[in-house]
Amino acid sequence: FAFPELNLFVTDRVGALLELVEDAEFPGPGNYVSGIIRTVAELYFAGQNAAELALAAAWLESRRLCATREILDAILCRVHPRAGVEKSTRTAMSQVSLERAFAFYPQARFLHLTRHPVTAVESMRKCHLPFRTHDGPDWTDAGIRGYCANMWLHSHRSILRFTSALAPGQS
Repeated sequence: FAFPELNLFVTDRVGALLELVEDAEFPGPGNYVSGIIRTVAELYFAGQNAAELALAAAWLESRRLCATREILDAILCRVHPRAGVEKSTRTAMSQVSLERAFAFYPQARFLHLTRHPVTAVESMRKCHLPFRTHDGPDWTDAGIRGYCANMWLHSHRSILRFTSALAPGQS
């Protein structure tokens, strides 16, 4: 069962995830909880309309003190016997997040998937365009492309460092 980006390895607690703002360790715009809300709406409330999304957001808010692992365990129970595929790109942006994933699920298998850097950078560029500010980094088109290319390279180097320490066959 392939989830949208859950970002549950980014923090230890749901409350920290709900309060997370963009910073240098987790670059890039976007909402850290949209994927988990969509997942909960589908698995617990059987839909994706505004009412189900509101119920899912309230469900997540009521679990503010829970460990993020508890949330992922609950979701994995909902999709059992299928295997869950967690593919949050932000996990690869931080060694701490990758190590948290391994600590939560030491028997998990890790797949290193990639797409061509040109198409990946273009996709990231489109995502970042609405967040341009005049007081931020070099948000010219070339600046955004450079930033996105560095993010792409950083994440893949991070994954390679992480997977090199895993047992044979685990990645």
